[in-house]
Parts: sequence; C-alpha cells; structure tokens
Amino acid sequence: MRKLLLKVLSWLRRTVPGSSSLTSTTNQQSDSTSNVPVTTPIAPDGGPVASKNSAGSDWYEVVSGPKLEQGDVLTNISAPRAVQDDNAPGGFRIRLGRGDYVVLSQTCDLENSKLQEVLLADISDYQSAANSTDRARSKAFRKALVQGTDWAYFLLPEFEGPPNFSWSIINFHYLFLIDVGACTRQAERLGSRLRLVPPYKEHLAQSFGRYMMRIALPQTLHEFENVVPAPRAT
Repeated sequence: MRKLLLKVLSWLRRTVPGSSSLTSTTNQQSDSTSNVPVTTPIAPDGGPVASKNSAGSDWYEVVSGPKLEQGDVLTNISAPRAVQDDNAPGGFRIRLGRGDYVVLSQTCDLENSKLQEVLLADISDYQSAANSTDRARSKAFRKALVQGTDWAYFLLPEFEGPPNFSWSIINFHYLFLIDVGACTRQAERLGSRLRLVPPYKEHLAQSFGRYMMRIALPQTLHEFENVVPAPRAT
C-alpha cells in the first residue's frame, strides 16, 4: 500500500502544472475519502487562486496594497461629485457617493506620479441592472455586451474568489475623478482586490477609447441597407 501511495504522489507531482507565480500547499483529506494529499494552488500573498470554473479566472489577478493600475476593480469606495446648487457657496456642493468602480487612468501616468486625480468608471452588477431596466434583461443586450457592440458599456466576468465578484457592467457614461491619495488609501483598505491582466486590461482601454472617439454624424448612410446588388454577369 505504501508503494502505491508513493506512485500516486509521484504522478500528481508530474501532472500538476508548475508556475513561477504560484506556490502550493497540501491539504489532507479526511480518512473517509482518501489518504492521498491534495495539492491546492495558492497565490504569492498566501491567498487562494480562483477556481478554473470561474469565467474570470483568466481575466483577473488578486492584488492588495495602495498601488493602482489601469483595470483595478475598486469595490464599495467613496467617490465625490460636484453638483450644481445655487444655495451653496460658489454655486456647487459636493455629493459623496459610494459604489464600485474601475480605474481608467493609464498605469504609466499613475506609476510616474503624473496625475493628481484618478479617472474612474462606474460598475454595476448585472443582476441590479436587470432589476432596474427591461433592456438589460434581454438576450440581445447580453449579446451586445459579449460582442462589444454597445460602446457605452464593458462586460466584466464573474470571479470565484475571494474576493468574489459577480457578472458586472462598466458604464462609460458615469465617470468620476478622485484625488490620487484618497483613492490609494481606499484601495489599500480593501485588502485583496481584483485587477485586469493583459490583454483584458488593454481591451478595456481600447473600449473606452472607442467610446470617447465616437462622432455624431449629421447624415448617416442607413439607406445603403436597402441597396440590392445587380445580378452577376454570366
């Protein structure tokens, strides 16, 4: 029996893929199931790696600390907005909101201290959106999110953490600027959080750029849809 267990352990070591960014721990199963140790991947900071059953297991990495990068998902943080108020000094007052946001500012600008404020976009979980509008409940809307044809929105996949994250939608219509120091302090307080990895980080940046570069044409060419080509020459 001992020789058999050693052979099984040797086979497990050969078949579990190695990674420079992962280490392993060994969890002993109960005697009622098996005496063979099970190898469980863990992240460099000691936290567990997302289940491969998670749709976002290839999209994110789990990070912590104050450092910010483009594609960082910041949940349940405060973001102020200036709103017009004729009764307030200067005609404006600050409305403090709390929600989920993604960092849109370029990583290189953040790393080189070129920014005083961080650009954030609003994130809503899909179920909340589906509860509020009939359009979000439609398959056509979900298909547009998957294909990226609705330029105002960007789809974020779920993630089986910790931290857990449900299917969500970035809304480029709702943008916020928040002081860099305030944003980094809040990011650090979150502990473990999600960050988009390449090429999904760049996919987000491209989608935001495409949204910002839209041009409203005074005359479109929709009539071309009704043009019927002439028969092929025989």
